[in-house]
Amino acid sequence: MTGSTTMTPRSSTVSYLLVGIAIPLVHSLGRLVQQRNDPEQRGARLRKLKRRNARLRAANRSLRAELEEARVGDRGDLRFVFIVTYGRSGSTLLQGILSSIPGYLIRGENGGAAYHLYKFHTIAEHRRKSSRGWRSPRSAWFGIGDYPTQLALRELRWLLLATVIRPEQDSRVVGFKEIKWHQKDLGEYVQFLRAVFPGARFVINTRNLDEVAVSKWWAKRSDAREVLTKTEERILALKASLGDDAYHIHYDDYAQEPDKLRGLFDWLGEEFDEARIKGIMAKKHSY
Repeated sequence: MTGSTTMTPRSSTVSYLLVGIAIPLVHSLGRLVQQRNDPEQRGARLRKLKRRNARLRAANRSLRAELEEARVGDRGDLRFVFIVTYGRSGSTLLQGILSSIPGYLIRGENGGAAYHLYKFHTIAEHRRKSSRGWRSPRSAWFGIGDYPTQLALRELRWLLLATVIRPEQDSRVVGFKEIKWHQKDLGEYVQFLRAVFPGARFVINTRNLDEVAVSKWWAKRSDAREVLTKTEERILALKASLGDDAYHIHYDDYAQEPDKLRGLFDWLGEEFDEARIKGIMAKKHSY
């Protein structure tokens, strides 16, 4: 008949196939729409994404820490220099002079933070040696006898390098200056620093104490001269005990005559660039 459609076997097969595909597709689309409109399922998916994000953030922090450790912790090429002095001695100027040497990075004061790490290490070491029965979980000192001394020293070095000193890519000699060296256990503290920073060297900087005693905060202390005298005696005794690993300079000697610093530069094994040093000394340091 005219106008009628005749189904061939081939077209019938195709139709069945299309229907077979369309029905599951419609069901799948229906499930997707349902899931999209289902608050509970949306919440579950959101929680899953948040957990994944948290894992990725944690992994990122871990990778950043590994990168920082690789940048700082494996710097076997570094040498170490520390400035030992008291406040208002011209040490910030000395810090600037040393940091002007190519490859040198001498940071400023850290409030004696390194000394507190020394106290932590000293207490742990004492308990490691003196606590009995530490192997038993019934002991009050359980585990302290296994305090890993050498590992602790390496990790303390990494901590100070990564957080306080922060060497730059071209750094070859690093350290810091500090004015808190008045402790009675100064000798032991410096031995700790030498264990943490193998080969460390120390620049002892002094100044006319009568001038220091009337400078800034010292002028407000009635015992300034006495405190300064005792501190200077301690750091000069430290210089004597360190031998060639320490070098003493006096601010009043080099403040007006930079050439007096040649001996320091010879001790450091560095070139004495008088023009560069005069340029540094012409700029205001500290306050």
